[in-house]
Amino acid sequence: MWEVKEIGDTIHVIPQDDEIVHSEETAWNIKDLVTSNCKCHPRIDVENGKWMIIHSSFDGREGLEWTKEILK
Repeated sequence: MWEVKEIGDTIHVIPQDDEIVHSEETAWNIKDLVTSNCKCHPRIDVENGKWMIIHSSFDGREGLEWTKEILK
């Protein structure tokens, strides 16, 4: 399961009940881009004018989800 948290103009997509707690702390770099301080090194995109921070799981659940999708 994944949780979606909207904080101002930033949306975090975070794996629920992961092995390690994810950081929702963000910062702005010199080129006006959002960066994340989370140890999972999340992917950062812009969608509908909002920053999307898509966290990677520490327990590897994406691999299991991709496998299930391929086997459908």
